[in-house]
Amino acid sequence: MCFIFSLNRYLLLLKSKSCLPNSKSTMVRCFCGQMAIVRTAWTDKNPGRRFWGCPKEVSIDVDSTCGFVGWIDPQMCERSKSIIPGLLRSINKLKTEVGKLKEENQMFKYDIGKIKEEKSKLKLYLICSWVFFGFVFFLMK
Repeated sequence: MCFIFSLNRYLLLLKSKSCLPNSKSTMVRCFCGQMAIVRTAWTDKNPGRRFWGCPKEVSIDVDSTCGFVGWIDPQMCERSKSIIPGLLRSINKLKTEVGKLKEENQMFKYDIGKIKEEKSKLKLYLICSWVFFGFVFFLMK
């Protein structure tokens, strides 16, 4: 079952807290009349907090959204607001480091391949030189 809420109805529901909208069964219209979509905020004040937002994309030059924001998740406590951004920065830093290590690992694999190829060539040269010196030694007798 799907409900369509106007902004006033939505705000009344949020204030009463008797029925917070479920993102899967509720539709909310933004100020420009389009169906709002669920987004996730990653700001320091609202890390990971879901909200209804205008479906129009925000461009760098022009603010093309109507500015509608309706929170789905309740506000976080201050401790969460201070801890989560630091954890997210740590995760991003570790992901970057893992990416660099994967690149480095690929370079090492390439270098190992080249070294094995060089080793094979040197073995062949060594065998050829033994055969050559053996042949020369045999001819000198």
